[in-house]
Amino acid sequence: VPLLRAFSGSEADHFYTENSTEMSQVLAAQKGYSFEGDAAFLWSTQETSTVPLYRLFSQNLNDHFYTIDANESHEALSLGYANDTDTGIAGYVYPYNMCGAAPIYRLYNPTSSDHFYTMSQAESVSSGYVIEGVAGF
Repeated sequence: VPLLRAFSGSEADHFYTENSTEMSQVLAAQKGYSFEGDAAFLWSTQETSTVPLYRLFSQNLNDHFYTIDANESHEALSLGYANDTDTGIAGYVYPYNMCGAAPIYRLYNPTSSDHFYTMSQAESVSSGYVIEGVAGF
């Protein structure tokens, strides 16, 4: 399933969801979000060799954060992030390049406290963002 992406300059936040209804609600909420398209592709159920992509949100930082590392997820929870879904899982991805899957780059802007995820190498050099690594494949 596609991981849909929206951005709000006024909120200094990228928002991601695999749920088109949730995306429509965010776009209609009058917080300045604009739909940017598909950020990545996920499995909706766990398949062979896939791992959970944890979805968290910090209200204090207004930051959506995704990771495949359970320890990093627990650390984020201890720093004030909360699970952003009932299960805390957005979907499932490969932890390494398998079957020609494209990397999902994870970037961070320390000025705006915004995480940014993209499969585009061109976007991965976005102004003000630092590459933190690959969030999955």
